[in-house]
Amino acid sequence: MEGSLSAGRVRVKTSLRYRQLLEKHVVPALGRIRLSKLEPQQVEQLLRAGHGAGVAAKTCNHIRATLRACLNDAIVEGLVAGNAAALARPQKVPAAITMALLGHPSASSTLEVYMRVAPTLAREAADAMDRVLRGDGGQLPEPSSQGNGG
Repeated sequence: MEGSLSAGRVRVKTSLRYRQLLEKHVVPALGRIRLSKLEPQQVEQLLRAGHGAGVAAKTCNHIRATLRACLNDAIVEGLVAGNAAALARPQKVPAAITMALLGHPSASSTLEVYMRVAPTLAREAADAMDRVLRGDGGQLPEPSSQGNGG
């Protein structure tokens, strides 16, 4: 996993954070397991144990993302055939945290925003797929700047 951290594709601060997450959480829990033998359930167990020990769900998901990135590099390098972290289920982030991060005062306001956005996106995707199937040059549309088609 060392190569993933020093490949020069991420900022120094990001690389340091990856290293911190790996050294503090992943290596102590999974370090004895060969990467080719790593199973999604073992990654999930790591995440549950961390969350149970007081690690925030968001941090657990950063741990998973870091491990997933390293394993993706290992696939490219021919070291493993699959990515156990990609198949592991992420920890759920409480709705209150999500609302706070989005700047919404309540769950209903979050739902209201996304209820308006989703139909437009679905319609745009359906129209693009229709053009592809008809052979009309089906380029997917760029997401609209307001998310509601207007």
